[in-house]
Amino acid sequence: MAGNTAIFGEIVSKYLRGGLLMFNTFLAEQDKFNHTESIFPFVPVFVQIHQQALKTPDKIAVISAGRKMSYGELDMQSSRVANFLLQKINHLENSKDIIIGVALERSEYAYVAEQGILKAGAAFLPFVTSYPDERINFCLADANAPLLITSEALRQTRNFNGDYEVITIEELLASTDVSYPEAVNIAPDDLAYVIYTSGSTGKPKGVMIEQHSLANYVQRDEKSLEIMHYVREGRVSLALAAFSFDVSIVEEFVPLTNGCTVCIATEEEIHDPFLLAKLMQESGVNGITCTPTFLLSILNIPECAEALKNVDFYDVGAEAFPAGLFTKLRSLRQDSVIMNVYGPTECTMGCSAALMEEEGEIVVGGPMVNTKFYIVDQQGEFLPVGEKGELIICGDCVGRGYINLPDRTAKAFFTCNGLRAYHSGDLASWTEQGTIRIHGRIDNQIKLRGFRIELDEIEKVMAEFPQVDSCAVKVLNRSEKSDYLAGYFTAAPDTNPQIQDITDFMKNRLPEYMIPAVMLQVDSMPQTVNGKIDRKQLPYIAPVQSTENYVAPRNESEAYICKTFAEVLHLDEGTVSVEDDFFQLGGDSLSSMVLVSHLMDKGISSADVFSLRTVERLAALLDERSNAESLDAIDDYERQQPHKLSPMQLEMVDNQMMMPRTTMFNNMSYFFRFSRNIDSQKLQQAVIAAIHNHPALAMKIIFDDDNDMVQVYSPESLPEVKIEYMSDLEIIKLSHELIKPFKVFNAPLLNVRMFKSDRYTYLFFDVHHLAMDGSSLSIVLADIMRAYNGEALPRDYYCAYLANEEKIRESPQYEEDKAYFQTTYGGYDWCKIPEPDKDDTYHLEAEQRKVQLPFDEVDLAETEKRLHTSRSVIAIAAAIQALHEFSGKNDIMTNWIFNNRLGSYAANSVGMLIKNLPVGIHMDKIDSTSALLAEVKRQVTDGIAHSSYDYFVANDKPFLDDPMEVNYQLNINADELGELRPFYLPLPNPYSAPGARLELEFLENDNNSGCFESEFEWAGNLFSRKKIRAFQNLYIEKFISIVFG
Repeated sequence: MAGNTAIFGEIVSKYLRGGLLMFNTFLAEQDKFNHTESIFPFVPVFVQIHQQALKTPDKIAVISAGRKMSYGELDMQSSRVANFLLQKINHLENSKDIIIGVALERSEYAYVAEQGILKAGAAFLPFVTSYPDERINFCLADANAPLLITSEALRQTRNFNGDYEVITIEELLASTDVSYPEAVNIAPDDLAYVIYTSGSTGKPKGVMIEQHSLANYVQRDEKSLEIMHYVREGRVSLALAAFSFDVSIVEEFVPLTNGCTVCIATEEEIHDPFLLAKLMQESGVNGITCTPTFLLSILNIPECAEALKNVDFYDVGAEAFPAGLFTKLRSLRQDSVIMNVYGPTECTMGCSAALMEEEGEIVVGGPMVNTKFYIVDQQGEFLPVGEKGELIICGDCVGRGYINLPDRTAKAFFTCNGLRAYHSGDLASWTEQGTIRIHGRIDNQIKLRGFRIELDEIEKVMAEFPQVDSCAVKVLNRSEKSDYLAGYFTAAPDTNPQIQDITDFMKNRLPEYMIPAVMLQVDSMPQTVNGKIDRKQLPYIAPVQSTENYVAPRNESEAYICKTFAEVLHLDEGTVSVEDDFFQLGGDSLSSMVLVSHLMDKGISSADVFSLRTVERLAALLDERSNAESLDAIDDYERQQPHKLSPMQLEMVDNQMMMPRTTMFNNMSYFFRFSRNIDSQKLQQAVIAAIHNHPALAMKIIFDDDNDMVQVYSPESLPEVKIEYMSDLEIIKLSHELIKPFKVFNAPLLNVRMFKSDRYTYLFFDVHHLAMDGSSLSIVLADIMRAYNGEALPRDYYCAYLANEEKIRESPQYEEDKAYFQTTYGGYDWCKIPEPDKDDTYHLEAEQRKVQLPFDEVDLAETEKRLHTSRSVIAIAAAIQALHEFSGKNDIMTNWIFNNRLGSYAANSVGMLIKNLPVGIHMDKIDSTSALLAEVKRQVTDGIAHSSYDYFVANDKPFLDDPMEVNYQLNINADELGELRPFYLPLPNPYSAPGARLELEFLENDNNSGCFESEFEWAGNLFSRKKIRAFQNLYIEKFISIVFG
């Protein structure tokens, strides 16, 4: 009954004029199943949780990522949030029904934020962090939300820009006021939360649920069968639902208002069946709320099936309960309680629940407490028991309506005898036993993997793509277990739209689950006699690529993965090509779990599946991982062997010999201060473990018997890390003397010291550039964090890497790479730096100039998306444009830093691995900025492919003809040390000298604010400050032009 606006009052009036007997008969027939009234005092859910905290403060409320939070701590932390928010809310003109967004990763702190919002008298609007920025910004604007709570990490990386303030959970938890906000008064009709669901208008629609509806739902009452079974003593329930999905409200508030424990699965655990099974076993999970699709996906995985044997309560809903699921669940445990639950988002999650006791007819039970159900026909007339019609839901569960959609609200929501009522759009019928059977939908809405989807919304977004003329979306079925979305479109006149471009366009506007798995361009759309698109006549699209593109497996690994893809996705054997993408074949997050279950024992993780995606790339990784044992053996052997220095290392030694009393190429120095609550002795042991895990830090440079310089692994040379006790003032004074030039030969290349005052712990970390590059720092920090937390450290294969590099330099590949660079860049008179206006080549003095840039992370991320390129490419292009204009020359060359960590040898390696790679542009052949960006991007990619040959070391002499160096540098992020969270202290360096004639560094701001700076460092003996200022200003101008162009 899509669009039916009849309300019950109109129906009553009609039957009072005639037909009253039949009206009363059918209404009475249905009302005999609607005796659900129960009266209890209104207590907001956050008050119920607070009362539970007062009663059992030490009981575990939430488990997440190995952490446990008690009811007392949950109450205290949410009060911190509430008191902070109240300061914000009290300054608003209208403080009633304030909506606050929440975009946090899956952890207990999402619960802290949501409950803190409720305590502050506001309503929360939850998001999944993977949602496109555009969708989040739209929802916040639509809801007129003044605030968004997120994490510092997400604030730095996401494009949260709108008429709202972004607050981080870190800021909220730093609040000192933990008192319970007694003064906040909540009325039953105040807003509790808003959930945005798919909308047929092409935009998501916000469903408003009030406080009394949520309080009614969680109430432990004999008329609420679902809740009575859910909250039994000792319940530990597993939370799996996306936070933007209303099932997450069930998972949070039902257990916590009733004194149970919630175990929140992380994204990694949800997508990795082995981690999920481990989580369930270790946390004692005995209850689960999820979709039937999810259950079916894990039942065939032995580890998960074993974990499910401990589960005695299944709260199953959000889509049809499939035949056969009951028997599979009962085979694991005969006493398990299996509930089939029904309820639209508009009606506070669950309106009814059926206790499944045998295989057979699937029903969803009768209405829950304070809820009434009616079945009506297309004219709004009551139907007799057994006849199919639209299900109308009435009572306390029904929400307020849709935000800013009065017409949609009027069509869907109405009043019946003083009760709110809702047109569900579900085709249903009563059984003689007073339960409801759902037969499907009566509109264009579908359920896929538990998500409610309006096909109209997908179609409207697809239609916004400029080259699409008309379009349609429908659901196709591959098997009983696997439905997927298919998109169809016709091209606008004189255009040739590419399916990948349309997909990318939609991914920026819709969640992953709403993106069609397959698409097809058709000449015209089939139509019904009424002129509407006839979706039934649209052709079937198999979720496989054309046989024209088929590439057969070329080895055992590819054959195995092709076969596994086909098995998991229910495809014919022999149809999967090695170039096929798992997700383009119809795979999704659930089927990927099944895939991982097949591949995990071969070293393939869920992260690998999501990042690599194709048979070819996964097979290559499988081969690489299968050699892991031999790689350990190789590295053990190579740690005993001397290794040649790389060309760049040799150049560094030469330069230090020329200027031994500088730290020009040598020292990488860091000084950290840790908070007073850090365990300094535990940190000491973590630092020791971290530095012993990386062979490069224990290398010595010596001369071998042939008088060649080599590096040898000497773990005995690592410094003894002691804690030195002194005052903060003494430590700061000492910091002026910490940095000293390293000796190169037969001497340690690492210096580590720790200091402890009455207030703080300090860590000084100084390493020779021969043993470490900029990318190494984050690896060391991560290891310190792991060791501090008692975790195992991943192996560093640095010595195996050195041996592999030596082999490559002796191979034909090296000669091919050399030929590439010489052919591409040889024979040209490149302009590499501005013309120096000084000339004192051998008296080097470092000078610096730093300028704040007028754009931030949001601007830059949007530019990357718009231009389909990286910020490093943008920085290089701006430098080339600036030097071209500044010098008046056409052949412009620059140097950029490649971190060189692509393979398993180097992924976790600390060492001097970086490569300096050239980009040379003939500007007279470039006619636009887009053409320049494309050429820079091509050369960057080609340079990486040929990077075994170090072009600059072989062809340029430092400080004589080296080009300007463009380098994008990440700020040292304190979050990399997790709870350690150090503060970085700058160190004076009396031995400093420039690292090149001219360095153009593009920096993240030191305070992690999301802003950027341009820092130029140059040889003061070559350039005056006036000249560099003019060149830097031009560079910034070009950079800004690209970002805002």
